[in-house]
Amino acid sequence: MGKYYLINGHKLYVEIFGDPQKEPILYIHGKPGIGVIDLMEFQKENFKNEFFIIAPEQYGVWRSESIEETKQWGIEQIIEDYEIIRKKLNIKSWNVLTHCIGSFCAMKYVQRYGCYVKKVIFESPIIDVMESNKSIIKYQLELISELKGYKVSKNYLEQIKKISTIRDLKKFMLELQEEVGESKNSFIMYSGTMSRINNIKCMDGNYKKYHKNSYITGERLCNEYYSFFWQQYVENLKSHKCLILVGRQDTMVNITILKDFIMRLGNSCECHYIDECKHWIKIDQPEIYSHIIRAFIGRIK
Repeated sequence: MGKYYLINGHKLYVEIFGDPQKEPILYIHGKPGIGVIDLMEFQKENFKNEFFIIAPEQYGVWRSESIEETKQWGIEQIIEDYEIIRKKLNIKSWNVLTHCIGSFCAMKYVQRYGCYVKKVIFESPIIDVMESNKSIIKYQLELISELKGYKVSKNYLEQIKKISTIRDLKKFMLELQEEVGESKNSFIMYSGTMSRINNIKCMDGNYKKYHKNSYITGERLCNEYYSFFWQQYVENLKSHKCLILVGRQDTMVNITILKDFIMRLGNSCECHYIDECKHWIKIDQPEIYSHIIRAFIGRIK
């Protein structure tokens, strides 16, 4: 069970497990959603004897305290919370493990506090939200064409030309989700993975409250996600060994952007493409995920 810590004036839910004498890892979850449930439920047994894991749920995410409406909040404040946690736990330096859009916080944290970071692991990293959305839209239009016919898909293609703001784009993507119906999450995860996550969420009677908490926070952070300029963080990352894990069936990760990211990191980067995986490698291929991470963290050079 996790516990609440008072960090910078607000209560954060933090899961901590493993051996304090082993390599410490900060887990940075993805877009405000289910917090750190994915790591806890699908990797705790694999990691508890190998590492010392610190997995906070960010302010306003899932079980953590909701953000005050008048409070300024963004990635800058999120990484300050992580740094306060490091100091509170007396951790000299740690490795950073992140998922999805958590890559933004990881890059920002390394830029600001790189002297306390050993290695960085990116699972299914979203590097550029706009480009990722293009990949998602392409997939959904293909799905609509298959389910509803080419004419319906062509109508949406015409609507794309009218999009001029982030708000327009979000509205358009919601319309696409409605059109594909029950298949709307198929680009993120397999149906079996989706069922497992939903079952775990529903075990807690407060899950609707937690979902609302995360949704509101995601909306607040949206504009900052869209404007995140990842290129300015590459030089700082190059001084750290980086591992990237990508599912071969993950349509959320824009491969063109990812290849550019990997090329810029150069020799500091190691990348693995995992078969039969979508956006949650830790769930789709839990043993492969943990094996690669154990080997990477354990490697001296």
